[in-house]
Amino acid sequence: MKKLDKSIIQTVYLFETEHTFFEFLLSIIFIIACGVLGFLSGLYVYHQLVQGQTLDLFDLFSENIEVVKKYLWDVMTIFYQETPKLALLTSVIFVILTIIFLIIFIRSFKKFSNKIKSLLSYWHYHHHSP
Repeated sequence: MKKLDKSIIQTVYLFETEHTFFEFLLSIIFIIACGVLGFLSGLYVYHQLVQGQTLDLFDLFSENIEVVKKYLWDVMTIFYQETPKLALLTSVIFVILTIIFLIIFIRSFKKFSNKIKSLLSYWHYHHHSP
């Protein structure tokens, strides 16, 4: 009976070890993937704006305040029209997802840490016991 109990406990710990490892790994992968995709789509938006010389419109802001007031609406309208909206939306969504996944990961880090310590302690004791 004792051998059966040990086998069940070992199976549970094995399951928890695999579950914790994959949950931790998936969290890291989601954070990195969303961050990279957000950065790349943001870089694409920036590249499109530079290539179309749209960012040159902001040179207007180096002028005096009256010129800025007079042409501000026109500059903003042109900037809006020239911006690749889908790529910008994609970038914003991925940045928001990265922040959400990062917050979730940080909040659950203590849980992960305690679980890993417990699992390591079990496996260390189990592996070194007679």
